Amino acid sequence: MKTVKIKLKPTKSQTIELSRLSREYISQANLLIQTAVTEGKFPKATSKHIDSNIPSVIKNELIRYAKTKFKQFGICIFKKPTVSWNNQNYTVEEKSIAFPMIVDGKVKKTKVKALIPSELFERLSSSKLGALRVSKKGFHWIAQIAIENNPTECSGIETLGVDLGILCPAVGVVASTGKTKFFGNGRHNKYLRRKYKELRRALGKAKKLNAIKRINDKESRIMRDINHKISRNIVNFAVESNCRTINLESLSGIRQTWVCFRFCVNAKN
Repeated sequence: MKTVKIKLKPTKSQTIELSRLSREYISQANLLIQTAVTEGKFPKATSKHIDSNIPSVIKNELIRYAKTKFKQFGICIFKKPTVSWNNQNYTVEEKSIAFPMIVDGKVKKTKVKALIPSELFERLSSSKLGALRVSKKGFHWIAQIAIENNPTECSGIETLGVDLGILCPAVGVVASTGKTKFFGNGRHNKYLRRKYKELRRALGKAKKLNAIKRINDKESRIMRDINHKISRNIVNFAVESNCRTINLESLSGIRQTWVCFRFCVNAKN
């Protein structure tokens, strides 16, 4: 199973209800764990044993969730508010995801606006879906959907060699034909590194500690996203070129063998 993430754009009323459901979900799951710890085993609970104003499908999911975590970790406390639905209780549409919520005192399958790329929607439409989990990350509501990931067997016979660098993050060459493609923009990557380095330095001098915390790992997340896109492009190029194998340049021990690095270290010493 693989998990895909989708950004949700709920209305104000939907945001309030999602916040309430996620808090109740975690609160009731913690109560079940406490009961299990006291009794020495997980209680035989059903939705009627959960005293909370949430849909019964969510009650069943939180029982299953708490039981799994208790079996896996024993004593544990859930802190991050979240809520989940099984694959029979939600529907993914082109621009929304519908799942049961309480609206005007009644349980109703409600559509929540979602930002779903066309490629991802096609993949979700053709795959077997697992559970849906919704949680808040920062200022955004994120839906996580588990899907079956069936790898396709590659029938190619060629080999793609990939050279890693700085000015050009990656260069791919097909061994037999010499077909070459460049991936990424090293100058842009260096600019991003300088930008956030100077930003952290300026904020540090100004004693803006809260601002430094807000941009905590923003640089690393941006670079991780860039690297993921480059790796995706490399794989797509390999498939287009009928390549079965991708050989990456080995950079193990590069700091010890790189002449410029040794010169800089010796200069400091």
